[in-house]
Amino acid sequence: MSILDTTKAQAISQSKLVTISSEQTVEDALKLLIENNVYSLPVIDHGKCVQLLNIADCVTHLVSLLPPGQTDIERVRVPFFSTPVSSVASHTPIFTLPAATATVREVARLIVTENTSRVLLVNESQELVGLASQSAIVKLIGQHLSEYPELSQKTVLNAGCLTRDLITVSTSTSALEAFRIMSTRHYSHLAIVDEHSYLVANISVKDIKGCVSDWSTLSGNVHDYVNAIRRQSLKAVHPAVGVEEVELVGRVIQRLIATHMHRLYLTASVNARFANYVPTGVISLRDVLKLFV
Repeated sequence: MSILDTTKAQAISQSKLVTISSEQTVEDALKLLIENNVYSLPVIDHGKCVQLLNIADCVTHLVSLLPPGQTDIERVRVPFFSTPVSSVASHTPIFTLPAATATVREVARLIVTENTSRVLLVNESQELVGLASQSAIVKLIGQHLSEYPELSQKTVLNAGCLTRDLITVSTSTSALEAFRIMSTRHYSHLAIVDEHSYLVANISVKDIKGCVSDWSTLSGNVHDYVNAIRRQSLKAVHPAVGVEEVELVGRVIQRLIATHMHRLYLTASVNARFANYVPTGVISLRDVLKLFV
């Protein structure tokens, strides 16, 4: 048995559970997401979790207000922020496990098979008592890599845990268009490349939070938008970090943990961390989990 089997899911649950009610607004939700640096908020009514508001839901909401060809962001500012959470939260299934008995492996398996990022933990009365995320599981694995010597010493390429399906946008693409692409193609991130196809930055659905402090930046180019977020808070941006395809899985896990990132871009180049490079793929937290479940 591994650490995934012997550790209860409750042990890696978020120490502070941040929730929201269905009558609160998107503005309320974004402020909570920013203040607590989280990606989702359980929607609680009468003590029960009735929905789950993911940060991607806010992106979908924005795009729905501005169909292709429409760029008048000022016109939709008030409707965007004032919409009730209940109208924005996705109606996808909420995945739960019993807090008293669920193991980390059960959570990891559910995350991988259901293509989700987190699992809610409930008590016998089906009340929400915790939330276990994919990042918390990868952190646990990283702390016990000695249990997986063979897998840790495999290269990313040989382990087969990379994803080649990579979507890029140019630095001149508008931030609004970048969010539209993520929403319509169901991607959580995009690689931003320059005129040489070199990776210069990354934008993810979490970066929608940048519009709270400066709504006008949505109409500017995506590179400036990401840089503006970086100036506000280094913790709020997803810088683009590259690793070689021949990097060891154990080292990739350690880098994901150390940088608090959800993905690393891959390249066939040598010394990718120190030179310009063309991204050839991506490895995400979920890609890592697939290796262990």
